[in-house]
Amino acid sequence: MENITWIKGGKFTAELTENEIKELDEKDFAIYLKEYQDSKFEMATKAFEEKLKDVISKSDFEELKKALDKLNKEKEDDLEARIKEFEKLAEKISKKVDEKEVVIKEDNFNDALKKSWDGISKKFKDNPDIHSAEMSIKALPLTTSTWTGSSNYPFLQDDQEAGIASAPITPLTFVNDVQTLAPISANSDKWTWIERGTVTDGTNSSIAEGGAFGIVEVAYNKQETSVLKIGNYTKITREMLEDWNEFSMAVNELINELLLTTLNEDLFTAIKAISVEFDANDLETTTPGVWDVIRTTIAQIRTSGKTKWIPNKIYMNPIDVAEQDISKNTTGNYVFPPFIMPNGMQVKGIIITETTDVDAGYFEIADMNRVAKRFKRAIDIRVWEQNATDVQNDLLTITGSIRYAQRIKTVDYSAFVYDNFDAAIAILTTTAASLAMIIAATTGMAQNGIGDASKLTINLLAKAGVTSLTAATLPDYKTDVAAATSIADLSALQTIIDNA
Repeated sequence: MENITWIKGGKFTAELTENEIKELDEKDFAIYLKEYQDSKFEMATKAFEEKLKDVISKSDFEELKKALDKLNKEKEDDLEARIKEFEKLAEKISKKVDEKEVVIKEDNFNDALKKSWDGISKKFKDNPDIHSAEMSIKALPLTTSTWTGSSNYPFLQDDQEAGIASAPITPLTFVNDVQTLAPISANSDKWTWIERGTVTDGTNSSIAEGGAFGIVEVAYNKQETSVLKIGNYTKITREMLEDWNEFSMAVNELINELLLTTLNEDLFTAIKAISVEFDANDLETTTPGVWDVIRTTIAQIRTSGKTKWIPNKIYMNPIDVAEQDISKNTTGNYVFPPFIMPNGMQVKGIIITETTDVDAGYFEIADMNRVAKRFKRAIDIRVWEQNATDVQNDLLTITGSIRYAQRIKTVDYSAFVYDNFDAAIAILTTTAASLAMIIAATTGMAQNGIGDASKLTINLLAKAGVTSLTAATLPDYKTDVAAATSIADLSALQTIIDNA
C-alpha cells in the first residue's frame, strides 16, 4: 500500500508505511480505515468535480455536488442507502453525458473510488484476528466501464454455510479395505511376483540305512498384473472460477470422488471374479439359515488355508442385514439375532460390513490381507486451456486420472468366497431336509391349487438326490413342482423333473 497523508485533524496525520499499518491493533485500525476511506472519498470527489465542469451544465453540476457533499458528510449513517441515492442522480446526469457523446475514461471517479476500497483489503488478509463482513459497491454508471470494489467493513451479508450438498455416493469400502503397498517403480508398467506351485515330496517315509534320498519336485512360476488407468474430465467456464471462490475446490472434489468410486467398483469386481463358491464341508444341518452360511464359510476359508488365512471381512447388502434384524418366529415375536454386538453384528469376531456393492441375496467373506493395490500414478487432477475450441469459448478442461495395479496371488484365491445365500442354504441343508423342503412347497395345493416353488434351486434339487439336472430348465422345474398334485418321495420328484 502506498504511503498516505491523512486528512488534517485525524488521528493519523503522518504518513504510515505498510509495516506500521500491520502493527496497528484492531481499534486503531478501525479508525485508520475510516480516515483512509474519508480521505480517498474526498480526493475522488474533487477529481470527479474537475472532470464534470466542462461536460454538464452548471445547474446539473451544482445539484450533483450537493449530493456528493451530502454523501461525504453523512456516509457514516446508512452509507449504502446514501450511495443508492447518489447513483440515481448520477444515472440521470449520465444520460445527458451520453447524449453529448462524451466519454470519461481514465483517472475518473470510478478509478479513484475503486482504489479507495481495494487498497485496504490487504490489511485484513494479513491479520486473521480482525473479523468483519464484506460490502460491495457497484460502479457508478457514468462511463463505458464498470468495476466492483469490496471492503472488509462491518456490514450485513448472507451467512452461507461452507461446503456443497450432494446426493450420497457408495462408500469406498474396498478402496479402504484393500491395503496399499509402495508405488510401482518408474521403469515398469507391470507388477510381478513369484509363486511356488504344487510340491511333490518323494520322501513318503523314513529312509533305511543306505537308502536313496527321495526327490522333491516343485515348479516356480512368475505371475504378473498390468497397470490399469482410470480417467475422466469435465469442462467449465472461466467465469465460474472467477465468480465463485469455492468452485475450483468443488470440481476437484467431484473428480476425485468419481475416480475413487470407479476404483472401488473395479477392486470389488476383481475380488468377485477370483472368489470361490460356498462349500458345506460336511456341516449340513436340517434348518440352516444366513448365520449358518456365514459361520460355515469362515470355517471353509480357515480349512482351505490350513488356518493360515484368517477371514476379517463379511460384506452383506443392507437389505439382508435388515432381514436378520426383523426376523420373527411362528408366533410373530421378533427373534433376537444371535450374533449382534454393541458395535454391530459380528460372527466369530468379524463385524459385518453393510455395502450396496454386494447385491441383495449375496455375500462376500474374505481375508482381505491377501489382496493389495499399488499406484503408478496417484490421483492427478490437471487444468488445460488449449483443448479443441476451449480458447474461443473461454473454457477450461479439467482432467483426473489414476494408474494402479491390483494383485491377488493365485495361491490365495480360496481365501475369498462369494455366493448366493439361497444356494448356500440349499447346499448346507441335509439330503432328507432338502427333499422335505421341496415336498413342502406343494402343501398349499389343497387351498389354492398351486404350490410355492419360487426358491427352488439346482443346488437344492441336487442336494435332495435329483439327477440329470439342467440349469437352463430351472424355470420349468419350478412350474411343474408347484403344479404337482403331490410329491410322495424322491422317485416322484425325479419323475416330475424328467418330464419338465
